[in-house]
Amino acid sequence: MSKIIMVTGGARSGKSEFAEKLARERGVPVLYVATAKANDEEMEERVKLHRERRPVDWETMEAPEGLNERLLEKNSDDEGGPCLILLDCVTVYISNFLVKNWDNWDYSKEKEIEAEFKKVIGTINNNDLEIIIVTNEVGFGLVPEYKMGRVFRDLAGKVNKLIADSADEVYLVLAGQPKRFK
Repeated sequence: MSKIIMVTGGARSGKSEFAEKLARERGVPVLYVATAKANDEEMEERVKLHRERRPVDWETMEAPEGLNERLLEKNSDDEGGPCLILLDCVTVYISNFLVKNWDNWDYSKEKEIEAEFKKVIGTINNNDLEIIIVTNEVGFGLVPEYKMGRVFRDLAGKVNKLIADSADEVYLVLAGQPKRFK
């Protein structure tokens, strides 16, 4: 039976650590799906910190794009494979998509990323996968000054709602303190 757990919160709020704790507590093999691209020193440092914190027996799959295809590929390759997937993070994945497509951006691209996550949810449900999905809550702050920031905020909000609507459990992590909402 599939299960979706969503963990959201602000930047550096402790959401990844909380998601990792939930995964460890399950006591089953974990596939860590990393969406980050280390394109600069700051991101290299963030990726390094995440890697150092991860248990050595967790398998890692890099998926900065083509997320649904990667999940399908992994699911078909493994006989009984990992029992739990930890996806970190949706908003990094969205930012990868946005940056890649910004030069020819139009609002049909918005539908493309929403469709990608509908496919991901379908893949989870159709293959009885269990997943913990980490994402950022970006809608509590000021309206971004620049168009790309506004588009990112809106996309993240729509995708987060889509995931939360499908999730069995939803947690908000605020200052390191998780609160279950669903």
